[in-house]
Amino acid sequence: MNNATSRWGACNGAVGPAFSDSCAVRGDDANCDGILNGGCQCIAGQGNAPCSQNPNASLCNSQGQCVPCQQSSDCSLVSGGRTFCDRGRCILPPFCGDGIVNGAEVCDGGGVRSTDLGSCNPECSGVYQRKSIRITATDYGTNLGGISGADADCVREFGAGWKALLVGGGRRATVTPFAGDGQQDWVIHKYTHYFNAREQLVWRTDDIALLAVSAGRAQTLFSPLFVAETAFSPLAWSGYNNDWTTQPDTSTSGTCLGWTSAEIQRNLSVTMISAGAFTVSDPQQFVLTTTCGTTSQRLLCVEQ
Repeated sequence: MNNATSRWGACNGAVGPAFSDSCAVRGDDANCDGILNGGCQCIAGQGNAPCSQNPNASLCNSQGQCVPCQQSSDCSLVSGGRTFCDRGRCILPPFCGDGIVNGAEVCDGGGVRSTDLGSCNPECSGVYQRKSIRITATDYGTNLGGISGADADCVREFGAGWKALLVGGGRRATVTPFAGDGQQDWVIHKYTHYFNAREQLVWRTDDIALLAVSAGRAQTLFSPLFVAETAFSPLAWSGYNNDWTTQPDTSTSGTCLGWTSAEIQRNLSVTMISAGAFTVSDPQQFVLTTTCGTTSQRLLCVEQ
């Protein structure tokens, strides 16, 4: 110091090697050991490629560690087609029929395509279920208090979880004939076995949630919806046409203003079906018409 001695004095402001390299800067060797990005599994912000060999830790996080995926895009570089992120693991995308329940699948029947009750449906979204269709013991006029009032009538007769097999006033079975598209508040479901009061199988739905329809065409029911007490009695209110499209709520034939009118008017009428409905050989029994407020008929109710 001050050239009075040859000894070194204290070093001020020295910067020594860091404890570890940065995992956020490519090529960093802050600990001066000659190993770039030493201890880093990956470089944050530089992609997931270094993690792509491990489907259980395919995401490079902000600390430069390979961690479980958070979304399917984190699996894009994993080999073997395992491009679907399922609870942190990169797996094969959900494929209904591979015998493995994965992703959003509820079940998977493998190569078996059974339509038996309890079997996995073709969408792997659930199993074929059993439901019932019943006709009320009570007759009702055309002013049902709307669809909600008709549903309430079904609940009164059969209990909670039953709804009326009606359309109009906000309930719709299909927009396109026999297609089952654009359904609103609809009561028939896909992949379901429906039974009548005699425990006979009425219809087993496929991917079209309509009765007596398959592959976009009308079919004949396996068994009647309900039992005829006489030639045409009882009858049940409907509101649908032969192709399941909805009769207008206001027209010369329809649903009596969405099941809210019992006023006898010449320009308002309503449709109903007989026990022989849904027969290809005798379609005239499908849709019958009467004037609003002139008669009372029954309701078909469907278990939900």
